[in-house]
Parts: sequence; C-alpha cells; structure tokens
Amino acid sequence: MANVRMDKWLWAARFFKTRSLAAKACELGRVQSNKQPAKPAREVRAGDLLQIRTEGGDFEVEVLLLSEVRGPASVAQTLYRETDAGRELRLKVAAERKAMMNFTPAPMGRPSKRDRRKIHQFRDERRTNDLRFEQCRHIRGRQRYPARLHSGGVEECGGHCRRANRIRRL
Repeated sequence: MANVRMDKWLWAARFFKTRSLAAKACELGRVQSNKQPAKPAREVRAGDLLQIRTEGGDFEVEVLLLSEVRGPASVAQTLYRETDAGRELRLKVAAERKAMMNFTPAPMGRPSKRDRRKIHQFRDERRTNDLRFEQCRHIRGRQRYPARLHSGGVEECGGHCRRANRIRRL
C-alpha cells in the first residue's frame, strides 16, 4: 500500500470518529499536510508531517504506517508519532484550560430570572444575521419568538398573536 486517502487515514488513526467528520475537518482547513491545506482526497505517504486540529487539541504528527482499516486504539497509535514540540504545546494548552476552570466555577443550580435575561441579552448581541428576536408584548410573560417577515417590512410575533410589529434591523 503506497498511499491512502487523507480522510481514511485520519479515521483509521482515530483522530475522528467517522470518516465524514475527517473529510469535513479537511474541507474546513483544520488539517495540514507538510504545511499545506489538505483536501480529503489527498494521498498520505509515510513520512508526511500532519498538523491536525480536533476538539481534543492540536496534534503535530509524523506518519509512520498507512492503513485504510480502523482497528483498535493500540494499533492506531502505531500509525503515527507525535512530535515533541506538538506534544508540549498540547499539554501546555490543556494545563491552561484546566487552570481556567478554577476561575470560572460552574453555576450552583438553575439560572434565576435575572440571570436568564442576561443570557438572552448576551446571545442577542452575538447574533450574526440581521434580524433579532422581537419581544412579544401581546401576551403575559414577554416570551420571545422568532420574527417572521411579511411584505412591507412588517413581521409577526408567532402563531399566538396576529398583531404586527416593526422589525429591528442591525
């Protein structure tokens, strides 16, 4: 076996749970082969230097063996060798992430009404599209519903209310 597809090798080496996830990571530019962006169909050869960004961290590995078949984890670890610089960087980032957990403790229970309003306000500020959730003033509780566009720049709150409100644009 002289060469293998990039997505198959990443899947066989257990960097990704499915081959489609490996292909998507390649398409998004999270995998580089010899400092070049790698496409899913690119062929991997023994000796290639791969840089892989996953949820588990950033890996910098050298390809030792090729495989198209996903096997046990012990076999998958023999397919590559992680570089010393990559390992140190990954461990350093993991230690920083663990240290940050001490500064931001998890909430004790359910958020209060005030906390929930702050969360909704924060999420509304971060929305990327040009329409925001309009606050419905026609029912008790001021629940939020997504705005539906109608002709003339008018939107409705939802199925519960037929009164029209003007939409807010960013």
